[in-house]
Amino acid sequence: MLSVAGEDRSGKPAEGLPELGAFVRGCRAGVGRLGEDVRPRLPADTWSAAAVPAGVVVELVSHAQALVLVLETAPRHPLAAPTTGDHVTVWQGERKVGQVEVPADGGPVTVPLRPDGAAYTLHLPEARLGRIVSLEPVRGRVEPVADRPRWLAYGDSITQGWSVSDPACAYPATVARRYGFEAWNLGFAGAARGEIAAAQYLATLEADVISLAFGTNNWSVLPTGPQHMAGLLRDFVAVVRSGHPRTPLVVISPLLRPEAEDRPNAVGATLADLRHAVEETVGELAREDRALRLLAGGELVGAGELVDGIHPGDAGHRRIADALGPVLAQMVEAGRAAAPDDGTTR
Repeated sequence: MLSVAGEDRSGKPAEGLPELGAFVRGCRAGVGRLGEDVRPRLPADTWSAAAVPAGVVVELVSHAQALVLVLETAPRHPLAAPTTGDHVTVWQGERKVGQVEVPADGGPVTVPLRPDGAAYTLHLPEARLGRIVSLEPVRGRVEPVADRPRWLAYGDSITQGWSVSDPACAYPATVARRYGFEAWNLGFAGAARGEIAAAQYLATLEADVISLAFGTNNWSVLPTGPQHMAGLLRDFVAVVRSGHPRTPLVVISPLLRPEAEDRPNAVGATLADLRHAVEETVGELAREDRALRLLAGGELVGAGELVDGIHPGDAGHRRIADALGPVLAQMVEAGRAAAPDDGTTR
């Protein structure tokens, strides 16, 4: 489990490592992607995937020439994206402006910046990141970025970013940079089958928008039928709504998986059957839930953009980001306009 020092998103200094927690985004400071209290109620494979620090980034406003970032590395996690390297990539908005290799044994990494007052996002080597130890500006200072709308992105290995060339290319990371979100990547490779414990966790977190994208592992890993799939989705949404009654919520139905589209699983369901169950259920729920929307996943990514017949590569993730980003941005804006001015929270 990734260990980060710090407090919450308010930027209160962490004991012993001043201000580090204010710069680390994408997880609960000192906890990681899922809290230990959730572990007893989760399947083992979901908990194992949660140890990959997917989407955890360092964000800052730079008035410095460089940043010395001290990282501890760990053995490569078997559920981390196998195509990513051991480096920190530096992004300014949608532009990649730098890349620095991380030594095999970790330690200090000097990341070039500019003292231009711009916001920078540092994407970390997720497959081997063990701990963010400290950061120190060189010839200048850095500041935390302002709080941004928080997006909780629950999903499977596709959401986690399996098969992208760099963590920065996963669709949650791309949408976050493009539209100014703080993305919490709650994608779990090999898992994310609508675990109610995960829904309970989402219900406890502060969020401005939430997306759910699961189903392909319900065809394969734990074979599920259409009625069961519809019930899982209903229950998952209901539990999330117990903590977020008005928060904008987008459900992405399963992406194309050519081998599964017309092939029955062990209980006789094709992925097309499961996709139809998801889309029909969202349609029914949306009649009463005006903050719920469907993004049909079947045509988001073409077969040629799947690197292994299941997972989209960088181009496929851009396609997902192109479709999802405007939906999230519009829903957040609409949610703000409709929010009651009565001091209640979502």
